[in-house]
Amino acid sequence: MTGTVAAMRRALERWMSPDGDPRWTPLVLWLAGLGLIGVGLSNVWTSVGWVKIDPWWHAVPLTVGCLAIAVSRRHPMIALSVGTVTMLADFAIGGSLGVLLVIFDLLFTAFRYGRPRARRVISVLVALTIFGVGILFWSLMELRTGIAIALQLTLFFVVPLWWARDLRMKEELARLAAERVELERQRADDLIRVGELDRQRAVQAERAAMARDLHDVIASHLSATALQAGAALARPADADGDRKALESVRESSLAGLAEMRSMIMLLRNELDPDSEPVAAPPRLDRVSELVKQAQDNGLRIRFGGDAATVPAAVDQTAYRIIAEALVNAAKHAPGSTVELTIDGADPLVVRVENTAGSGAAIHPALSAGHGLDALRDRTAALGGRLSAGPTDHGTWLIEAIIPGGDRVRS
Repeated sequence: MTGTVAAMRRALERWMSPDGDPRWTPLVLWLAGLGLIGVGLSNVWTSVGWVKIDPWWHAVPLTVGCLAIAVSRRHPMIALSVGTVTMLADFAIGGSLGVLLVIFDLLFTAFRYGRPRARRVISVLVALTIFGVGILFWSLMELRTGIAIALQLTLFFVVPLWWARDLRMKEELARLAAERVELERQRADDLIRVGELDRQRAVQAERAAMARDLHDVIASHLSATALQAGAALARPADADGDRKALESVRESSLAGLAEMRSMIMLLRNELDPDSEPVAAPPRLDRVSELVKQAQDNGLRIRFGGDAATVPAAVDQTAYRIIAEALVNAAKHAPGSTVELTIDGADPLVVRVENTAGSGAAIHPALSAGHGLDALRDRTAALGGRLSAGPTDHGTWLIEAIIPGGDRVRS
């Protein structure tokens, strides 16, 4: 018995499902109503004094109700209103079970597809109808009859409303679950995009760092080599002078090769972290080598100040700034006088000022224009600032102010 009831309920759910074809519902109900009239299930209210008429007159309100069902999903409240009038007319001539099935379907459809305000109106009207009919039969007959009628109406009117509300809640939960799945999918896509952007930024940052390191490692040494070779070629042949120039070229080339080899091994992850570095990072205590190299390139250097004790990152950055500034002075102002000053520890101030050059054109390979940008990036990464440009008294000044002490940790 329980299985039969469950099967009937599933059949009704498929019949009233929004995924089913609603065009068959009016026809099925109309045929069912006619069948109920044919087997004598009409004039169900004659026991309470209604006039007996030919049972087939109930087919008229049945047909009108079924036509209302045909438009109930598009216009649920209008269809329910027509069905209510039809039910009252059928009730006046004795009532039939077929029209009760029609009003059942119209209540279900209106409460399921109607707007929230319409559903509230239906709920209030149903409650008032049940209460009013119960009071009416109580006053006309007895309390027991009024309660029995009220309970029957409650069962008949409340079941379709409860059923429709249950289905609406299931559909809403399904919709919310689908939205949640979609939001999770979008969130996953966003995380993938963010991860890809982070990866691209990391790659770009690494490429920029590699470009700065390559410039610092190779450009200054190659520029010094080219300048020394050019100066030697520009001078008259001199065995001692040429030998000295070749020695400087060799020293600069070997230093550049050692630093480049260290960088390549680091990039290829071939360095043992417990071993000593292949080439020690240049520090300010080697600034005298830069001064000697600049003098070999024809500059006149006046060096003042002191190589203060600062964190390693500041120390190496200051060394790179001095090396780039001296190489630029040799390229753009050969033979000029350079004032080199290192002062303080927190912040560390590095000043390289040279007299103006001749403005003669130089080979494009010696002036790629990336050196100062790389130095600005290095200085900014340590919280400092670097400025470069002409001064009011006709010189060129590079000045870097880099915080030290506890603000920069090596």
